[in-house]
Amino acid sequence: RSLAEHEGCCPWAEIECPNESKGCRVRHERGSMNIHLEECKHQEVACRVQGCDARFPRKDERSHLNTRHPPSTELAMSLLGRIAALEGRVAAAESEQCHAAASPTSWVFNWKADGWGMGRFQSETRDFGAGVTGWCVLKVASPDLEDSHFLGYYIQGNPGSTFKCRTHVTFSILDKHDATLRTVFEVGSLEEPAAEEFKGMAFAGWGFTPTEGEKAQSVRADGSVVLRAEMRLFLH
Repeated sequence: RSLAEHEGCCPWAEIECPNESKGCRVRHERGSMNIHLEECKHQEVACRVQGCDARFPRKDERSHLNTRHPPSTELAMSLLGRIAALEGRVAAAESEQCHAAASPTSWVFNWKADGWGMGRFQSETRDFGAGVTGWCVLKVASPDLEDSHFLGYYIQGNPGSTFKCRTHVTFSILDKHDATLRTVFEVGSLEEPAAEEFKGMAFAGWGFTPTEGEKAQSVRADGSVVLRAEMRLFLH
């Protein structure tokens, strides 16, 4: 997946409120924009008075009640205030639970290999929290052996203990200007991360062969190649 495609659906990217054209200037993370819309003053809402089918921006609710329903305005506003307060508490509690359950620990690994010759090249080790660490590796065998290149990742928990998590991992080859040349493989997705259960350490990897064109576009002036892994762990 290209960076542009990722940015077009990333739930952590800040985007404008859908009501921008109506005057809202708030920017919010895509994945939790619905929380903002629950309180956005420019969001269109329906009148809560039974039998009234009027719709208007939330900021005009009091004006509508005063104009269309004057006998019941005071009672309606009192009830609406209580309902809004309760809805706010419920939304906050649900948001906190969803954030705790679904927010991943994320790292981007960029590391160099000495071209496409023989060798084993490991990234730095990252701390994912909760006693879990991870790192990535590229193994390159003799150039005359087909399908000998290998990209993989390690996840290590506490020795002897069973660990559960969900993962979303992408491995890419970068060109000479650090743009994604090719995504070699992807494990899971943001919408459906892959389930992992292991004791002590987990490892996964895939073999691949870069094309001659990819080799030409990826080898830099110093003879090195840069790999990138985007790794997200959803801790249970």
